[in-house]
Amino acid sequence: MRLNTFANLASLLTILLALNFGIQDRKLLLGVGAPTSGGGGCDYAGLGTLSMWNKADAEAYNGPGSSLATDGQTVQQWNDQSGNARHASQFLVGSRPIFRASQVNGLPALEFDGTDDFLIGDVSNLTQPNVLFVVAYENSANVGHVFDGYDDGFGTVTRNLMGYISGNWCVFAGTIWQPTAVQQSAWKVREAVFDGTSSKFLVNGTSYGTGNAGTQALDVQFVIGAGHGGAPYFNGYIAEYLFYDSLSDTNRATVRDCLMARYGL
Repeated sequence: MRLNTFANLASLLTILLALNFGIQDRKLLLGVGAPTSGGGGCDYAGLGTLSMWNKADAEAYNGPGSSLATDGQTVQQWNDQSGNARHASQFLVGSRPIFRASQVNGLPALEFDGTDDFLIGDVSNLTQPNVLFVVAYENSANVGHVFDGYDDGFGTVTRNLMGYISGNWCVFAGTIWQPTAVQQSAWKVREAVFDGTSSKFLVNGTSYGTGNAGTQALDVQFVIGAGHGGAPYFNGYIAEYLFYDSLSDTNRATVRDCLMARYGL
């Protein structure tokens, strides 16, 4: 009798959730499907091959993984939330971004000064197609590079670049492709698909075309807030970024929608 009562109550709860919140919200509340939203965050597990994921409200450290940064402090280490331990860090004190509280929808961001700030980390052979999401705000028309890969200057080049060159955003993985997206001093979810001649660039879900960005993998190292050799440095704020080694178009839309909802965009 008790089991039947519990079963009836569970069925009633499911019906009420469906009526009041809709199917998608019911899934979120019951923990079914992904991403799920809770505590102002998104859970991207199971959507694809998530290789790196950093967000300013999680494990942005003023020291080497010991003391969380507070408003106005520099960030020495920014820990990867994907589970792959691809943390980004900066040894040089003067080249560390600054943690800024309550920058977008009540959430923090890291400020890069456009002069010498950047973070760097290690990565291993992420072959295309790759997808990069960056939630960022650029301060000026000379915003520099948001994300880049590795170039040793002697022929080893493994770059998946999202940056800004000569008035437009660009995507580069061996070939420079510049879509028509121009600089905007506003918070946006920028999305680059690195897929050879089928590469794409989107801003808040609006497509800026398809082009050839080359076929390079992301390997050896990645850079946040600058180019592979430093300049051009990013001038603005980064709240969150995700890098997928594999992600379907359907799940790309899911990740994008969740980011836009999280940051009120």
